[in-house]
Amino acid sequence: MKTLHMIYSENPYQKMWDTFVYFESEPKTKRHLQKVYEQFDQKNGYKLAFQNTSKFIYFIKQSREYFNSAEKSNILVKPLLIYYGMMNLIKALVLTKDPSYPSNISVLRHGITTRKLKKNNYQFHEDEIKIQKEGLIPLFYSLMTQEPIEKIDGQKYKIKELLSLLPELVDSYKTSFNEQRIYPFSIASKNNHEINFSLTKEVLTHYQGNKQSLLSELNTYHKSKTSHFRAEKILIIHSSFHFYPRS
Repeated sequence: MKTLHMIYSENPYQKMWDTFVYFESEPKTKRHLQKVYEQFDQKNGYKLAFQNTSKFIYFIKQSREYFNSAEKSNILVKPLLIYYGMMNLIKALVLTKDPSYPSNISVLRHGITTRKLKKNNYQFHEDEIKIQKEGLIPLFYSLMTQEPIEKIDGQKYKIKELLSLLPELVDSYKTSFNEQRIYPFSIASKNNHEINFSLTKEVLTHYQGNKQSLLSELNTYHKSKTSHFRAEKILIIHSSFHFYPRS
C-alpha cells in the first residue's frame, strides 16, 4: 500500500504549483525521468531522459502559464484556459509513460469532439462529448488504466452528466436540475476483516431502487480477492445504508 503524505497549507492551490518548481531544474528533471524510464527500459533510461527533459519542462511551464492567465481572466474564457492547462499537464504525465510521445500526428489531436452544428434550441448542458479512437485523451486513458482504447472509443457523455460529478457544483446542480449524483459517505474500519461503509439511500434512485445493482457496481471497483460487498451485510438505518464486506 502506498504511503499517504499529507501537506498542510493555507493556500493549497499555490502549494500545488510550488511542487512543480522542482521540475524547472534540468538536472533534477533528467534524474527523475531517468529513474522513471529505467523501470521499464533499464538500458535506454538515460538516453530517453536526455531526449525528453526539455519537452517535459516545457509542458509544465506552459500549463502553469495557462492556469495563471485563467486566474486573471473573465469567466467567459477561464474554462478554455484551464482546459489547455490541464492538457499540458496530461502531456507531461503521458511522457513519463510513453517516452516516444508524440509518436505520430494522430496523438496530437485532443481525442474528443462535440457536435459541430448545434440545434436551434441548443442548450449547453444537453451538448454531448464523444471520445475518439485517436488523440491525447484516449491515449492518456489507455496508459493510466492499462485498458485498450477500444473500451472507450465512441462513448458519449452529456455536459450535464459531467457537471454532476463536480463536488463544488452539487448544490447548484441540485437546484437547477432537481437531482443529485454525488452523495456523502463515510468509511470506518473496525479491523482487518470488516469495513463499515455508509451512504444515503437517495443513491438508489440511480439504480431503480435495486440494491443488488448498487452492490454489483461497488464490487466492480472493490479489488480485494478475499472479500466483497454482500446483500446480507446491508443494514438500513434511518436514511442510510451500512455495508459490511467480509471475507
